[in-house]
Amino acid sequence: MKTETQRTTEGKGFILNTFEDLEGPILDQIRKHIPNMYSIGPLHAHLRAHLESKGVHESSHRRSSSFWEEDHGCMAWLDSQPSDSVIYVSFGSKVLAHRAIGVFFTHSGWNSTMENQTTNSRFVSEVWRIGLDMKDTCDRDLIEKMVRDVMEVRRDEFLEGARCMATLARKAIAEGGSSYLNLNRLIEFLKSTVSRV
Repeated sequence: MKTETQRTTEGKGFILNTFEDLEGPILDQIRKHIPNMYSIGPLHAHLRAHLESKGVHESSHRRSSSFWEEDHGCMAWLDSQPSDSVIYVSFGSKVLAHRAIGVFFTHSGWNSTMENQTTNSRFVSEVWRIGLDMKDTCDRDLIEKMVRDVMEVRRDEFLEGARCMATLARKAIAEGGSSYLNLNRLIEFLKSTVSRV
């Protein structure tokens, strides 16, 4: 039985939720094997940008990536906290977008079937420089040290890295950006396959 990776080259295309400025060298390598690849991410930002371009305000649509009804009970407490002063430990919700959140703690997985995320963790720490990698150890002392590093010692460095990453993501989905163009290319490809049927 072929693995998912081996079967990827058999498809008509390959769609990735990433963008060129985030993973350009890796995407270039993938293109050598799968030329019809579409890096169209970050997907969550496309909808937000589209709605904002139509004059729909943030409060009018859901910002959360969760499919479940959320408990907003902590929002009043968060409103009373200084900006960038709260560590958020969860797996995605509206709370993550609150201005008081300075750090979030994650296992770096998109779902419970993908627990081995060492490569992503290393990229966050060593390449993108927007977080810390616990390597393969996780104990109370290490977590405390890393929280202090992120929230105090290296705070400005990580905030600047996150701002830079956000700017690159916005640029990718903006008109003329890499993800914007790739999404349009994907749409045209899909239209062409439908017209052939």
